[in-house]
Amino acid sequence: MNRARAIAVVISMCICAMAASAQQPPVVLKGGRLLTVSHGVIENGVLVMDNGKI
Repeated sequence: MNRARAIAVVISMCICAMAASAQQPPVVLKGGRLLTVSHGVIENGVLVMDNGKI
């Protein structure tokens, strides 16, 4: 029983490690003109996109 539990833990850790390594690195756009809804225009702005969020 203990061996089966240990194998299950190792397998779940491998699955978690594979999911973590599949993530994309953040995307950075620099030096552009950002048009915002509330603050107007930002010149030479930096936009960072990470995990689908700005």
